Amino acid sequence: MLRRGGHLHTIAPLLRMSVLAMLLLSWAGQHALGQGRHFEFEIVDGVIADTPPTLKVTQGDRVVIALVSNEDTQVHLHAYDLKLQLEAGVPAELAFEANHSGRFPAALHWPADGGHREDRALLYLEVYPQ
Repeated sequence: MLRRGGHLHTIAPLLRMSVLAMLLLSWAGQHALGQGRHFEFEIVDGVIADTPPTLKVTQGDRVVIALVSNEDTQVHLHAYDLKLQLEAGVPAELAFEANHSGRFPAALHWPADGGHREDRALLYLEVYPQ
């Protein structure tokens, strides 16, 4: 047991201040950099689902879209002009910061002709202003 005048009594306020400072820095870092948003999808025969999913994020969020496809293809996120090459059965990630607000389609491009399949969006990204 330590007495009131003991060493632990003088360290406790410093420890509390240090923990508070770490919590504040962590909070500030999360809000300054935006939240991380992670989505995972499997592409089968060029589609994720009958109705393309809509990913909703806030401007400034760090976005990771993890994809795996049953065939070789390329995903193109329009307006952001980001492309992700997919090899059949090999998981890959498209990671970026959501800087532009709006609604943006991601479409598939096929290696053979570079075109779109059925001119249909694979998914939509909706970025809401802060």
